Amino acid sequence: MKLPKGGGSLIDRRQQLLFSKLTGNEYITAAELAKQMGLSEKTVRTRVKELEKELLPCGARIISKQGHGYRISITDPLLYQELIKSLSADGNALPTSSQERILYLLSCLLNSEDYVKLDDLSSFLFVSRNVLTGDLKKAEDMLLKYGVRLVRKPHYGIRAEGTEFDKRLCISNYLMKPDLILQGHRRRSTDEMRSIGDTLLTCIREHNIKLSEVLFQNLIIHIYIAAKRIKAGLYMTAKEADFFQISLGEKEMVIAQDLAKGLEASQGIVFSEPEIKYLAIHLAGKRSIGEEDGERIKPEIPRRLMDLITEMLQSVYDSFKIDFRQNQELILSLSQHMVPLDIRIRYDMGTDNPLLEETKKNYFLAYAIARQACIIINQHYHKSLSEDEVGFIALLFALALEQEKRNNGRKNILIVCASGKGSAQLLTYRYKEEFGNYLNQVYTCNTHELDHFDLSKVDYIFTTVPLEISVPVPVISVKDFLGDREILAVKKILFMGNKSFLYEFYDRRLFFTDIRGESKEEIIGELCRRIGTVRELPKGFYGAVLKREKLAQTDFGNLTAFPHPYKTLTEESFVCVGILQKPILWNTNQVQAVFLVSIGEVEQEQLQAFYQLTMNLLLNQRGVLRLIKEASFDTLIELLMDDKNNRQ
Repeated sequence: MKLPKGGGSLIDRRQQLLFSKLTGNEYITAAELAKQMGLSEKTVRTRVKELEKELLPCGARIISKQGHGYRISITDPLLYQELIKSLSADGNALPTSSQERILYLLSCLLNSEDYVKLDDLSSFLFVSRNVLTGDLKKAEDMLLKYGVRLVRKPHYGIRAEGTEFDKRLCISNYLMKPDLILQGHRRRSTDEMRSIGDTLLTCIREHNIKLSEVLFQNLIIHIYIAAKRIKAGLYMTAKEADFFQISLGEKEMVIAQDLAKGLEASQGIVFSEPEIKYLAIHLAGKRSIGEEDGERIKPEIPRRLMDLITEMLQSVYDSFKIDFRQNQELILSLSQHMVPLDIRIRYDMGTDNPLLEETKKNYFLAYAIARQACIIINQHYHKSLSEDEVGFIALLFALALEQEKRNNGRKNILIVCASGKGSAQLLTYRYKEEFGNYLNQVYTCNTHELDHFDLSKVDYIFTTVPLEISVPVPVISVKDFLGDREILAVKKILFMGNKSFLYEFYDRRLFFTDIRGESKEEIIGELCRRIGTVRELPKGFYGAVLKREKLAQTDFGNLTAFPHPYKTLTEESFVCVGILQKPILWNTNQVQAVFLVSIGEVEQEQLQAFYQLTMNLLLNQRGVLRLIKEASFDTLIELLMDDKNNRQ
């Protein structure tokens, strides 16, 4: 394998690494430089003297301070700026950190069929053999994740061996991020990418294919990699391509053939039959299923995928007691999503989700539900779905939750007034006009008729006069004429409802402030023991919570965790809240407030509202910090009921 020659920068390549270490504002000692660069202190001092000679004509010098070390001082800003420009323009600039060296090694190994000697790599990168070996081990582990092996041959060196498909996946996932580098260690050509994008856009429009912006960009990257590999003489084999055939339909092949013709014209390369199948498998893993001519139709979904969706929704119901099992709109959306996802999972064709963090933040409940559903996917394919893919599924659940909130959230109200029928009708009209989005039925009566009214039909009573009898539904006193302040107050009541239902889930006796433990297992065990002193826990409850922890993490940041059993075990729902004396590492996040939740068999009308209010608090950084600081049950309830936490 031929390594790149030095570029046209004003500083010798060997010195570029040292230069990068000295450009910070802080001094750095010879000992620290030696450690970072894998050199002796004596060699470092020699290199520093050599570098200063090269820097003096470039508007800079090296300052040495006893006991502190070295740093660069600029003497001529204009000359120094020219130096920086020359280094930036050097396509073969020396990798200056372990991470950059690992990416360099991956690029060298993936973009060549030849062996390369470690001594050559060590000399080119100006690092010791020990430093190179450490970086190479990390690169080797990264390659193995995609089935690409590092082969060592005495007197020849090393090279990467694996299928062309697996190598391309490695390149797309490790070397094609927006801030990384590819072939020859130069930034990818935006002109080539734009040209590929134009060709792809023309093709999908002609065939009326639906592609999200994210998947469209992802497909451009894979086509760009394929074009580069073909130009370098690195092709897909017929054996690899035949393996795809079982997953490809006639439509994908027709589209891929047309796309290949367009790319051959724009890129000046020839796509063989295996390469056309490579394009087809990526199209199959990205295009939306069941949408033609802008109309949504029921797609033909393999029985195994429909069974998988049924299991996913059953798992969500078992864990959260939120029932989507008959939600045909969600089932259709999941089925359309699962067909291309099935391809991506089976061929490890991951894709980035730029909306992931926003999804976690704004649709916390939907993301938690999606994680539960994806446990079934992981078990089915014996693979772990990426967070990016979980985020895409979370958006489907978020839409379903919003639709159910609208469908189930409308209230029936009774307006009680002392005036005549005409005034009552006027009030009814006004309430429907102001609150129509929140109301299902509006009834009216006077105080004499209230005794005989069937109050089981209503959620709230709005009254303009004092009531002398006790009623089983919430009563809100209002004026005959609604002002702006009253309109806002009524909207809040109708939107969020009466939050007293929170006491059905949260119990003062299950709020603990002195929890100790070094691990999540210890914390969960202690909480289960405390719960057992208040109410009876079914056998196996502790094990069921730990089983759920092994399936997917329950810490979402913000110092909180939301552990729960993997299935319903208790008759009634309850939440045990534990405030830890000090934070512990749960899975990937520090946790100090634990909400151990058990959703019971008994159906509860306000279950989704409970989840929403609880998740809103878990997302509220100030609220969580206040809860930890005050460690009070009253503070917990106040925060849960605080309208500031509840985004409409």
